[in-house]
Amino acid sequence: MSAKKPEELQELIEKALNEHNLDALVDLYEEGTALALPDGAMAHGKEGVRQAMANFVGLKPVFKYSSKQVIQSDDIAMLAGKWTLKGTAPDGSNVEMAGQSAEVARKQADGTWLYIVDSPFGFTL
Repeated sequence: MSAKKPEELQELIEKALNEHNLDALVDLYEEGTALALPDGAMAHGKEGVRQAMANFVGLKPVFKYSSKQVIQSDDIAMLAGKWTLKGTAPDGSNVEMAGQSAEVARKQADGTWLYIVDSPFGFTL
């Protein structure tokens, strides 16, 4: 499934995580994307996104955005959202996370939108 509007990216992220669908998740990112990791490191490209997101998908999460915002100018959009995730770690323990994301998306030649920058935990200044 493709995002025809930038705000649909957040809906598709939510859907892919809740369906534990790593391929659908990775398909929402441009090849040259940058993904900020919780430890401050960066994952680059679709393969980097795949490796990083595999950990989240492995939790068999229930993921929910509680609020979202989009600011769009032509073929670039900035997105933000508050989210929660509940899942199960490999050892069987419960995992609960929450964050405020910040993302940048770009409209593609075919009219769909993909993430080019994703910071799931926002920024700490």
